[in-house]
Amino acid sequence: MRCPWGCSPMKSQTSFVLFLLVATGASAAQEPPHAGADYGAPPPSSAPQGSSQLRPGEARFDRVGRITLAEGEGTFALSGELAAGSFAEVTALDTGRTILVQVRGEGSGLVALSPAAAAQLGVATDAPVRIRRVTVTPQDTALLSAGRAAPTRADAPQALLVGLRRMLAEQPAPVRPAARPAQAAAAKPKPVKPQPVKPEPVPAQPARAEVPKPVPVKVQPAPKPAARGNLIVQVAALSNVQRARTLADQLGGSVRSAGNIHRVQLGPFADRAAAERARADAAKRGYGDARILSNP
Repeated sequence: MRCPWGCSPMKSQTSFVLFLLVATGASAAQEPPHAGADYGAPPPSSAPQGSSQLRPGEARFDRVGRITLAEGEGTFALSGELAAGSFAEVTALDTGRTILVQVRGEGSGLVALSPAAAAQLGVATDAPVRIRRVTVTPQDTALLSAGRAAPTRADAPQALLVGLRRMLAEQPAPVRPAARPAQAAAAKPKPVKPQPVKPEPVPAQPARAEVPKPVPVKVQPAPKPAARGNLIVQVAALSNVQRARTLADQLGGSVRSAGNIHRVQLGPFADRAAAERARADAAKRGYGDARILSNP
């Protein structure tokens, strides 16, 4: 059977197959890049890498700016624009070196790197960088969450760095507080001529009144202390110090303690007669064992 155009069946089939191959190649050449790919991203390296593909609902974050330094141990970053717990890729615009960091908390400005992260990136404070949010692998997540450095990414190509530097140069300069105007120098005070001080009139002193002479007062000699007696009356000897003190207060005596024995005594008395009267009084109060002793 011949085809409508006058060709043989074998030639018709071959032409149709060639037509399909050419159409398929042209369609593939015109297919746009994947919607999730980042323009100008550095080429992947052989080490385990994360992805710049964002999670559903996550806004793209890609900025250029300058870093500050944060205080603390380990590899981490602080940011005033990225949420704590997110991961970011930081690229030094001077060298193209790229590292991964985890945002540990809120900071001032675009990004503040810890000393360890700045050393891994090879930059100092105020260095120009690019920072963008990325999704990292479980291995990198474990390292960064523990404050350890993840493997560095492939260096950014020079063509990309040129464009990023141009973006940074086109950004408006940060507004810094204006310096306070210098205070006007204080006017030099004019010298003040000292005014002559007029002496105040001295009031006339009143006549001195005669002071009566003091009358001598005879000082009476202090009475001699009574002679200390050498006799005492021992009323009781108790083992309870509180009971001994209570009894001494009732009889008007005192307590003399020696170890666990507390003796209630009256006196001392100057003579035997006074001691006898005290012993008799103690006996009337129920302490017939009271006896007279010499005062040591």
